[in-house]
Amino acid sequence: MISKTAAQVMEALRPAQTQSKPLMNLKTGQFIEAKVVKLYPGQRADIMVGTERLHAQLEAALDVQKRYLFQVKQDAPTPQLNVITSTSAASPAKELLQQLHTTSSARKEQFVQTLLNHQVPINAKEVNRALTILDQEGFTAKGKEAMTTLLTRKLPVTEGVFQALLTRVKGEGATPSMTSQVQQLHSSSSQPLQQLLHQLSGRTTHEIPRVVTAALTGTHSDEALSLLQKVNLIPKEGGREAVKSYVQHLSRNVESGNQISAVMKEAVSKQLPFTNKGSQQLALWANGVERLQENTSSSLKEGMIKLTNVLLQPSTLMKLEGAFPSVPVRENLTTLAKALQNETPLQESVRTELVQFGRALRNELSEQLTKQEIKLALQWIASAESSAPLGKEGALAKLKSAFLFSGFDHEFEASKATDPMKAPQADSSVKAALLYALQENGGANGERIQSLLHQVTGMQLSLQEQHVSTHMHVQFPGEWLGLTEDVEFDVEGRKKEDGTIDPDYCHILFYLHLDQLKETVVDMHVQNRTVRLNIYVSNEAPSQQIEPLKETLKNGLHDLGYTLSGVLIKPVESSAEAAGRQEQKRPFAKREGGLDFRI
Repeated sequence: MISKTAAQVMEALRPAQTQSKPLMNLKTGQFIEAKVVKLYPGQRADIMVGTERLHAQLEAALDVQKRYLFQVKQDAPTPQLNVITSTSAASPAKELLQQLHTTSSARKEQFVQTLLNHQVPINAKEVNRALTILDQEGFTAKGKEAMTTLLTRKLPVTEGVFQALLTRVKGEGATPSMTSQVQQLHSSSSQPLQQLLHQLSGRTTHEIPRVVTAALTGTHSDEALSLLQKVNLIPKEGGREAVKSYVQHLSRNVESGNQISAVMKEAVSKQLPFTNKGSQQLALWANGVERLQENTSSSLKEGMIKLTNVLLQPSTLMKLEGAFPSVPVRENLTTLAKALQNETPLQESVRTELVQFGRALRNELSEQLTKQEIKLALQWIASAESSAPLGKEGALAKLKSAFLFSGFDHEFEASKATDPMKAPQADSSVKAALLYALQENGGANGERIQSLLHQVTGMQLSLQEQHVSTHMHVQFPGEWLGLTEDVEFDVEGRKKEDGTIDPDYCHILFYLHLDQLKETVVDMHVQNRTVRLNIYVSNEAPSQQIEPLKETLKNGLHDLGYTLSGVLIKPVESSAEAAGRQEQKRPFAKREGGLDFRI
């Protein structure tokens, strides 16, 4: 379990923007607390709402440097604000409750004052709904923290969302909490829930044949067949007879799980780090470079110039160099670009290397898996024996599988389903099984199922998105990875045009408990695919253990298309002392979990 000192370091390292509110977006009817910082003629003024400076039209003459409670009378083009009272008054919260037409009480006033202190824009309907929910909950400290987070994040003010956030704030730990509730659900008659319980109760390589057989004969039979054909476990020309034969083979050979696990790990590791659009551009280039031998048309040359320039972009080039370390990718592409632009012939040796590279690229692209095939492969890998030591590929596969298993993308996948009635049965995630079980037979288990559902939804609500960036605080049961502690880490990054996190610019923060280094906090910054690591350790003399690994780390990052700029080692204790002086409370600040990989 993470210590207080490591928790302080983790908290201090989190980006400042993840501890603050979204950018101000005033709406008519809202109430805000703000300070007047500058006055202009015509009762116009600059006001400060938190850290944001806004220009507004006021309805009364006010004093500079004083704070007031305003109601937004008009939000555009210039906000018009109506003064309710000065916040230096005896009880601005009480005045606000009167404006909200709700009965006042000490507990309500205290909560509303908290919202004013946090500069949370207050909407009358939402706050009245929030007060009703808190009144039913008892206005506990954790309840108020969860509701403040909900209103700050501008999430829907509903009982379900509140309970999901409350589960996160209470911070009992996902592993013990979910395990105890799961053990009480075995009496449920829901088939999806029983399958889920079977998965949660422990997975071994002996389970893989059963899981693969279920996939080949179930909803995702086409995807399972395609995946097994791509990895050459079933002949590509084989149809249903080949499937029947392979299922019989699995039933007779329980040890085949080891082979499937190994093959799937290799297949997942071969996936190129490109989007669908990027893969299409690579395929076009690979086809075009071979056609250049017999086709000299201007249209082909123009197209190849554009595609080659795309491949020469720094981020794309580094990915290609990482995927093909033995090929002089940069040199050959640069030579090709110059030859095409200057209309000069290529040397035969360069031409041969480019054609070979194009063929290798086409071969790699042909082995790429679809999203659903990757899901299946990860599920099968995750069925491997959880007590075995985790290698790099195994740990990564299990981590990816845990995300899919939790149902992080359940709503997104359900929205794409062609038959909504079959979507719950087709989705094998925790969330899908819980939702289906709740609809099928809530009964005596309804409250427990709902509680588990709140925990899973709370995981999803840890995602904070803004226009150009994404921040996610992840915590899920370590059991899903074969660990005794919860898995917990932060990922923050710039968003690409397609909405995904840009791996060229991101910040990852995670906590580890290692056999040799003991308690360790790793703070990783990625800027233009250049990686800088700050490692906070509790071990008094770690440099002898870490120093020999730097070269391995550097080479490994280079293979992935990244450059290591430096590794800085700091003691946890002194860093925690500095962090303690500036520690701030933030939503989801529970720090009781840890991640213990056996290495």
